[in-house]
Amino acid sequence: MEHLNTTSLSSEIGKLLLLLFVILPLGMTIFIGAYGFVVWLLQMFVIGLPGV
Repeated sequence: MEHLNTTSLSSEIGKLLLLLFVILPLGMTIFIGAYGFVVWLLQMFVIGLPGV
């Protein structure tokens, strides 16, 4: 029973590290890039360039 808990704990820690150091940074980078792209498209085709 104790071996199962140790394996489960190390598996959970591995999943947490994957989430914290791989999935979240990639997701935030993609989200911020997509937001910037949408703002750029809006400025080019809908609301006009700033300062013009």
